[in-house]
Amino acid sequence: MPVVIKIISQLGLILLLFVIGLEFDFSHLVPSGPATAAISFAGIALPMAMGAGLAYWLYPRLVGEASEGGPSFGNFQLFLAVSMAITALPILGRLLVEWGAARTRLATIAISSAAMDDAMGWILLATIAAFVRAGQVSQAWY
Repeated sequence: MPVVIKIISQLGLILLLFVIGLEFDFSHLVPSGPATAAISFAGIALPMAMGAGLAYWLYPRLVGEASEGGPSFGNFQLFLAVSMAITALPILGRLLVEWGAARTRLATIAISSAAMDDAMGWILLATIAAFVRAGQVSQAWY
């Protein structure tokens, strides 16, 4: 993909998130802080647990039991668990705007929780990628 297209796509994503941010009323967030944090934690923990469980079923089918050069089960499980926890924040925001729900308390909690999930998910994914590249993770992480 040419560099110009990558730059334009990133600028488009930034502008989309900016426009979505203008549509939301974040004054609802102050009294809903604990609820937002709890929803965000559940939004990370549950998909990660389900992704870790799904790895037991997918690993033999995608990688194989005795695959040379493939990822270890622990690396595969960590990557799948974290990638299941990352949300599509721009899509959620655009849907809430299109449905006319952007100024509601529920939408503000949902978009704030999704933003926290995304930030934590990308940080976890980068951390895991660094550990895997360094050879620190090889066993199941449970």
